[in-house]
Amino acid sequence: MKNSFAAASLFLSTVFTLLVATAQTQAQPTYPQGPGLRHRAVNHAGVTYYAVVPDAPRDDIMDTTGNGLLHYRRMMMRGTTPTAQELAGQWRGVNRGIVEVAGYNQFIKDIKPQNGRWQGDNIQVNQVKSHQVRYSGWNPITKSSTMGYNPSYERKGQFAVQAPDHRGAFGRGVIFSYRDGGNAKNDPARLLQDRVVKIDDNHMIGRATANFGPIRIPLSYFVLERVE
Repeated sequence: MKNSFAAASLFLSTVFTLLVATAQTQAQPTYPQGPGLRHRAVNHAGVTYYAVVPDAPRDDIMDTTGNGLLHYRRMMMRGTTPTAQELAGQWRGVNRGIVEVAGYNQFIKDIKPQNGRWQGDNIQVNQVKSHQVRYSGWNPITKSSTMGYNPSYERKGQFAVQAPDHRGAFGRGVIFSYRDGGNAKNDPARLLQDRVVKIDDNHMIGRATANFGPIRIPLSYFVLERVE
């Protein structure tokens, strides 16, 4: 009799627990309270939660949180030289290195022919944590003076696209020269130079340096993804 009573008590306790859990789930989604590697924002009854995306890529190339600088160096060494036509368009970018620590994680590069040569600049975007870029990143910053029907975006750092010089470990990379990009003479961006190689048709990887004459100070690696 005692065994039957214990079994019944356990059964009722389990059912009660399940009913409470179900009621809580219906009242408020039990999503994790912070975005993770495979989360996306979900709005329920005016409150934003974060839900796991089951089919989110496990090795998303634009998520730089799990890889060190040596990983990106190796990727650059395996890359190939892109043509000007392959560079054309807009590219979402994610930094990995000193500039990331300084708070400049994401950007969009816009590359196109201009005045007989290939030219580019960087569209400024609202910064988010590295593991959030896939679902809430690369939102361009609009100029305060153009908030109307035809807004324009904040852009910084113009660069000229130049052929590889085949010098050093990254010599096959196309050069983005900010010194030759038309920036003002007092603009610190003129010290910057990028070298970029192709990974596949939709991705590239680059290395940014600050150049003081023959001295090159590495600033970051960055990954680029074509904007479709």
